[in-house]
Amino acid sequence: MKRLKKLFDWELTIWFGGLGILFGLFLKFAFPQYYFHAYPTIPVFYYVLGLMTVHTLEHSKPSSEISMVNRYMLMRGFKLLVTLVFVGCSLFFMKQKRTNFLLVVMMFYFIYLILETYFFYRYEKRLKNKEDI
Repeated sequence: MKRLKKLFDWELTIWFGGLGILFGLFLKFAFPQYYFHAYPTIPVFYYVLGLMTVHTLEHSKPSSEISMVNRYMLMRGFKLLVTLVFVGCSLFFMKQKRTNFLLVVMMFYFIYLILETYFFYRYEKRLKNKEDI
C-alpha cells in the first residue's frame, strides 16, 4: 500500500496543483469577472481531503472485500458531508460571486470523484492480482 499511496499522493499533487493553477490563471486572465478571491481554497481543500482519505484507508486493514467497499462508501459519504460544510461556511462569509464559487466547487468535486474512483479501481485490481502494494 505504501508504494500505491505515494503514487496517489503524487497524482493528487499533479492533478490538483496543475489543474488548480491552470484553471485559476484561465479564470483570472480570460474571464476576470468570474474570478473570486476564495478560488485557491478549493483545490487545496480537495487536495487535503484526498490525502486524508488515502492515509485513513492505509491505516484501516479490511477483513474482507465487503468491508473495503463499506469503508470506501463511508469515506465518500463523509467527503460529501465535509464538502457541504465547507460550501456552507464559505457561502456564509462570501458576499459576492456565490454562483461562481458553487460551480467551481461542483467541478472540482466531480473531478475528485473521477480520480478517486480510478485510484481505487487500480487498488482493487492490484489486490485481486496479488501484487505487492
